[in-house]
Amino acid sequence: IIDQSALPSFAQVASLEAAKQLLKESIILPSKYPELFKAMRQPWKGILLFGPPGTGKTELAKAVAKESNANFMSLSPSNVLSKYIGESERLLKRIFQFAKNQSPTVLFFDEIDALGISRNGAESDHSLRRLMAELLLQFNTLTTADRVMVLAATNRIQDIDPALLRRFERKIQIGLMNQVDRLRLLHLKMGDTPIASDVDLQWVAQSTEGFSGAELELLCREASM
Repeated sequence: IIDQSALPSFAQVASLEAAKQLLKESIILPSKYPELFKAMRQPWKGILLFGPPGTGKTELAKAVAKESNANFMSLSPSNVLSKYIGESERLLKRIFQFAKNQSPTVLFFDEIDALGISRNGAESDHSLRRLMAELLLQFNTLTTADRVMVLAATNRIQDIDPALLRRFERKIQIGLMNQVDRLRLLHLKMGDTPIASDVDLQWVAQSTEGFSGAELELLCREASM
């Protein structure tokens, strides 16, 4: 679990305004006003963030937990996969139970495609199938009362097994930033760092089309050295 003080707020995540609004409607408001989200309006069990690498999916997931005043648990495939038969499934079951015990919790799976690879892929084997079966089971046992929201991120949505993909009732695409958003990120990352008089951030934003947020942050770090 990551300490709340270490999590970014929505204001600290540049751009992605459309995604923020969708996540506010899907997670933050239901967590703050649960009495308004019942029956057909019950919140989604799982939300999938998909798009190119470096576009801010992980930071956005952290910010959701911050804005929801929820605990944030982050998992990668290496945290779950074990070489011992049955151990991965037992570990996954314990993780979900721990998330319920610590609720409200945002349970975040990074690179979820590595856990739920399509059955048509060459990587599909018995151990991954057993693990995916357990993951599907844990999804099915979640209730609104558990106050656990499953968020996941992937760069390869096409590789996720259809059965797992269906568990993510809402899918939000996180794309590359436009020029306005790149300029906003440059100002945010440079902050109070002195900038040479001949450096025009507007020009930098215009010249970095196709850059991801991670690449722009690296550019700012290099410029600050």
